[in-house]
Amino acid sequence: MHTLKRIFSAPNTAILLLLLHPVLFYRRVLITVATHVPYDIENYHFPTLALIARSIRQHQWPFWDPYTYAGMPLHADMQAQLFYPPAWLAIAAGNVSQGRHLFYWVEWLNPLHMMLGGVFTWVLLRRMNLRSPAALTGATVYQLGGYFASQACHLGAICAGAWLPLAILAVHELRERFRPRWFAALAVAIALTILAGFAAATLVVCGAVILFAAALLFRRETSWRRFAVLGGSLAGSFVLAALISAVELIPLMRLTGQSIASTRSEWLTAWGIPPEALMSLIRPDYYGIFDLSRYQLHFNFTLMYVYHGMAPLGLLAIAAFQRRARTLLTLTVLCACWMLGEHTPLYGLIFGHLPGLIRGASYAWYAMMAFGLFAGMTAAVALDGMSRRIPESAMWAVALVTSADLLLVGSDRPMNSAPGGYALSSSEYQFGAKPEDLARLRALTDISVPPLRIDYADIWSPGILQAGMLRLPTSDGNIPFMSARMYRLRQLYCATEPNARDLAAAGAESPIFRRDLPVVRFDSPLIRMTNTGYVASL
Repeated sequence: MHTLKRIFSAPNTAILLLLLHPVLFYRRVLITVATHVPYDIENYHFPTLALIARSIRQHQWPFWDPYTYAGMPLHADMQAQLFYPPAWLAIAAGNVSQGRHLFYWVEWLNPLHMMLGGVFTWVLLRRMNLRSPAALTGATVYQLGGYFASQACHLGAICAGAWLPLAILAVHELRERFRPRWFAALAVAIALTILAGFAAATLVVCGAVILFAAALLFRRETSWRRFAVLGGSLAGSFVLAALISAVELIPLMRLTGQSIASTRSEWLTAWGIPPEALMSLIRPDYYGIFDLSRYQLHFNFTLMYVYHGMAPLGLLAIAAFQRRARTLLTLTVLCACWMLGEHTPLYGLIFGHLPGLIRGASYAWYAMMAFGLFAGMTAAVALDGMSRRIPESAMWAVALVTSADLLLVGSDRPMNSAPGGYALSSSEYQFGAKPEDLARLRALTDISVPPLRIDYADIWSPGILQAGMLRLPTSDGNIPFMSARMYRLRQLYCATEPNARDLAAAGAESPIFRRDLPVVRFDSPLIRMTNTGYVASL
């Protein structure tokens, strides 16, 4: 009996729930296999990981993609996650089946990082001396809230979200004195967000860390003298994180300077989550995002879900009257302004003065990550502050109701789930619905050495998005680090101006830099110069 009580103690129960939540959230993806995670994870991240996995099976270094844009340095593309350790778990598991089940294991990276984010948040709140049910509530809000639920298709963003609470925890532990293990934890957490492959999310993590450190000073949890030590620890951890991830950063910076990514700061705006999305804090499906046939707005629907539960929303209101929770509430409000981007005057002013390198990698809406964490922390502190007025059983009820609320509302929605299990999605063994079509296409390209390339007269073709996975060489592609020289060459015989259909498909309001350029001048001799033997249209 004593052993059972120890196993099912409050802390162990809370951690067990945090490990179970993501599996329940993705139950139709992972267990019944009736749906799959759609959009970018299927059409962008998975094909790249499939190319890496096949290279490993063939005992080749996965540093070069010979199929896309007539050849790309794969190791320099941070979104490939070549140096991100958790991605190798999926690659190793997929290679057991010769890559046939790889997409299933790539999908597991989402709930895995939700688990990590939830557990790290719980540990953080417990280190802040909060009771178990309050800590569970805050961790659940972050783990199942708007960020992880709505950005499921952006694998790099999801991966980075797991390490934000660990970074905040490290700052919390460094607030009084320098502690080597927490200094190392902070550096590793930041390095992992870099290696996760999404610079915008890395900037959010770094910004949130700096905001939290400033909040500690404001709350007088640390003196100016100690704050100087904390500031030095932050600076040192950033440098150490850069050194740890130098294997990615050095080739990335060289590739960026030679690609169209170097011009992002010239056209990227401070656009963030539309203010209309705030309605989802109260009514998640107010604009019909759960049934896209009802959705009428022109914004990307994945930006229209910021729901974090009804009980936590009430706790945020209560936090305004609790001294201990006010600072965290202020951070939550600041991050709300951040994620709204240019829709708030303050962020628009700051964005215009950022260095070009940072401005080119900044997407304001990913500050939803920091908003979700600080909202969860605020709700947890507010609930813990009510412990003298309500019994602990009521606090557990709030935690469990919040779990059920976020699971029922956020899971199995268009932004994180699409019909058809992983076996019906993209695969390196088939093109479309007929595996024999892929064999025919490869036979057409293999008539010469090096193989002929296939170019395309339309966009969104699997041959463009998945060239490396399908082993169909092309001079086209859809990678943010497209060579500037290749872009200038393709401008001579391809369409370069985005049309209304392209903008709608991209979910973009602001101008986009075209990366997949459809052929329009079929008589151009430049097509042959790129070793292109065929121009296809689907």
